[in-house]
Amino acid sequence: MIDEAIIMKVNKSKSYLLPLLNTEVEIKFLEYLDNTYININSWVECIALLYNYDISLEEGGPEYLNELRKNKLFLSMNRLENHFLFIFRFPEYYLEDYYTFKQGKYSLIKQKSKIKIIDFISKNYQYPDTVQELVQILYKNKERKQKLEESLGITLPDDCELSSKIDESEETFKYEEYGAS
Repeated sequence: MIDEAIIMKVNKSKSYLLPLLNTEVEIKFLEYLDNTYININSWVECIALLYNYDISLEEGGPEYLNELRKNKLFLSMNRLENHFLFIFRFPEYYLEDYYTFKQGKYSLIKQKSKIKIIDFISKNYQYPDTVQELVQILYKNKERKQKLEESLGITLPDDCELSSKIDESEETFKYEEYGAS
């Protein structure tokens, strides 16, 4: 049997929006956070956290799950076959960045938000290359642009973002894939 954590593609919202949610909802147990989603049924201006069920077996895990449900931004929690799906309103202060992200305009995310994103990713993930790539995208790094141009064999316009827009289908939570209807 293939481990789903190995084949699950991490969404861009986990890199760009999760750090902003963390300003209002303390994000813990990242090793059990399989993914995040911004398209969940009829919910708008929200973000969902998909935690692996094993978090409930970890010391402090059940207490943390209860903390999440008490948060002022909490909307809903679904118990799925092997996961918990927590849905939160996105913090109002960052809604402009939420929509900027959805449009794929990463370099137009507010400076304060960029700092929070980079700080969160730097502290919580030990992947310097990922942090560097994120910084290059957020600040339209010239070297990254040149590498992309060489790789693609084209000249990119100066106003071009240095990462693709989000894939809406990847950012959409599909209940049927997780044993729910």
